[in-house]
Amino acid sequence: MGIAGLQRRRGNPKLTKRKSKNKTQSKDNDLNEEIKRLKQENTMLKIQNEFLKKVDGLTQKKSAQKKSQK
Repeated sequence: MGIAGLQRRRGNPKLTKRKSKNKTQSKDNDLNEEIKRLKQENTMLKIQNEFLKKVDGLTQKKSAQKKSQK
């Protein structure tokens, strides 16, 4: 066999986990899209919260005016 016998390996080659660039990029894109969506949702929730605070303030002001008129 000689040198050729030393170079050739017998049996199944070792399986190595290889990360696909496409999968990594795909995961990064998915994460970026999820972050973007969550930021938009957070902004909408902040706007809704401010609106509800103002409505609550106006409701309390109206009820206070009705009590003072009686």
